[in-house]
This record gives sequence, C-alpha cells and structure tokens, in this order.
Amino acid sequence: METVYVTNNSGKTLVADYAFKNYEFPVGETVQLAVDAARHIFGFGVNNKEPHLIRLGFMRVNTEREQALEKLEKFEISHVASRTEPLVTLGGRRSTPSR
Repeated sequence: METVYVTNNSGKTLVADYAFKNYEFPVGETVQLAVDAARHIFGFGVNNKEPHLIRLGFMRVNTEREQALEKLEKFEISHVASRTEPLVTLGGRRSTPSR
C-alpha cells in the first residue's frame, strides 16, 4: 500500500471519511494516509478538485471556488514524512519520523 503524509496547516481540525472510516487531520500535525484515501478526500493527483472541495464542505457554489482552493492548499501532501512534525499513524498513535 502506497502512503502519503498529510500536514494540516489550516486553523481547524478536519475530519473526513473514506471506505467507512473517519480520518482526523489535527492542526499542525502530519497524518500517514493511503494514496487512495488521499485521492478520495483531497483529490490528490486529480486535476478537477471541485467534487473534493464540495465533499469537504469547502465549496457550495461555483463562486466559492477560489476560496475553497485556498483552504485546500493549507493541507500539505508529501511522499516523505516531515522530520520535525509529530506523525499520527492510521492507528492514532503519535511518533516522530526518523531519518
């Protein structure tokens, strides 16, 4: 299973679901996430972000698109875990990434 690391740089914790499971993205923390889940929740690797913006509640009408994209950009997605941020694993445990 390929994973990515999502860091929430917004001012609010995000809770989203994928495959009947809730995922929590606490402010300022990095969460390990399967690529499929990142694609479904954030539109990772998808050109058209609108369905994801709507699902996240960031956008209701087309005129909110730019503001919604700004909110989405506050979630940093990387293939490498940050060296300094605590890592929240899928089991909810926190650890510090080692390099």
